Amino acid sequence: MTGTPSWSHRLRITSIIIHIGAFAVAVVGTVVVSGVTTDTAVAIGISTVGVLIALATPIPFPKGSWLGAASVAIGIVLYSFATALTGGLTSSFALLPVASIFLAAIGGSHRFALPAAALAILGVTLISTIGTSSSLNDVARISAIYGLTAIAFSEIQRAIASESKRAADILLATKAALSRAERLTATHDLLEDLVTIATSPDINAVATAQDTLRDVAVILPDAPARIVANGDVILARRGTTPPSTPTTSVPISWQDRPLARLELWTGDEGITTTEAAALHQTLAPVGLAIDNDLMLQKLAGMTIQRERLRLARELHDDIAPSIASVGLALDMILMAGDLSPDQARNLEATRSNVTRLVDTVRNR
Repeated sequence: MTGTPSWSHRLRITSIIIHIGAFAVAVVGTVVVSGVTTDTAVAIGISTVGVLIALATPIPFPKGSWLGAASVAIGIVLYSFATALTGGLTSSFALLPVASIFLAAIGGSHRFALPAAALAILGVTLISTIGTSSSLNDVARISAIYGLTAIAFSEIQRAIASESKRAADILLATKAALSRAERLTATHDLLEDLVTIATSPDINAVATAQDTLRDVAVILPDAPARIVANGDVILARRGTTPPSTPTTSVPISWQDRPLARLELWTGDEGITTTEAAALHQTLAPVGLAIDNDLMLQKLAGMTIQRERLRLARELHDDIAPSIASVGLALDMILMAGDLSPDQARNLEATRSNVTRLVDTVRNR
């Protein structure tokens, strides 16, 4: 959550202000007009219960729960009793059902607000029927206030909910775009690193093999040598290698995969155990360099294959229809029949070549 309050939090604060404000106006107005009587005290007490219930009601109402509807209904019933005890429809307590209708509208939309207004109007009607100080105009005026409150605040709640959903959709789209941009940026950085590595001489198998032979010369200074990759590809050589079979062959591998070999012409004496251990240690970078080169070749092959697929799609989408139209034109000429036998044979051969070319393009 950011520092900006959510709409539900703002509406809850508004509901609290309306309930407390309406309750304060009702209490002060009644005390000023009627004084502190038993009926006034009872009205204030039951209205206090209704206000407390309303303040404890979550906004928006929990889905699938009767809590919100029950809170609104109890409040309206309690406020109607308070209104009846303090002078009927002329009482200031007649304002309190407006707060309950507002709560129903912002907490549950028109599905709660309109029934709440109907219940409040029913309460007003019963009060006017029982009492003697209320006129039909009073009933109509207060009922209109309740109904308009329900309609107006229901529309406001609908607009707020729609705007909140739109804001949530925009936020979701923004997050998706940012996530996509982060992935693309990471991929771009990885490709840049890969290009840098691919052009580095450190992973070049030939350069590494040449450097390694210089190290081999330190260990066996008089022995001609060469490094041969799988497939009998000579990566590097030192000295003049005799045509005879090498006297010593040291395998070069990486992760237990044979990749090349060091061939030496050491004479009849061969190499000692110490020299063999030093050679194995010296040859380790060559195996790694060859494996790196193989991975780069694999990556290049994947790139080439991807480009071939792209070109094939372009050929299929752009060139194949044009070639097919040429074939249709040749068919129309052949169907016309105004051709000599030689011309017909040549056009039929051309038509066959066009058909074969279209099939080749589409099957790539």
